[in-house]
Amino acid sequence: CCSICCTTVVLCCTICSTTVVLGCSICCTTVVLCCSICSTTVVLCCSICSTTVVLCCSICSTTVVLCCSICCTTVVLCCSICSTTVVLCCSICSTTCAIQIHLFFFFITKLLYYVVLFVLCCDVSYRVVLCYM
Repeated sequence: CCSICCTTVVLCCTICSTTVVLGCSICCTTVVLCCSICSTTVVLCCSICSTTVVLCCSICSTTVVLCCSICCTTVVLCCSICSTTVVLCCSICSTTCAIQIHLFFFFITKLLYYVVLFVLCCDVSYRVVLCYM
């Protein structure tokens, strides 16, 4: 490893390049991939490296430092596993989560609306047309 490494220098990979100082705080087997893809912005990667750290960097851009500590396959999943700490997710992640939650409740509300309509007025055959209107 280079002379200036992350705080957990013992866990650093021996094949790290000289830019390992910009690597994740906990190095892993994919730290080389992390360093080579993220280049100078690799310091903004998630604190725990994973095989999807490249995806994390490419989607979150410069705000990837705000991602969950454990990278996941998608940013939306990242928001899900953060739960109460969703504020620490990337800005694009929180926005996506907000949209997803909004759409989820929107469709649930619509579904319940039509179920109630069906129960209340579609049980009588002559009101079927009125119900679907």
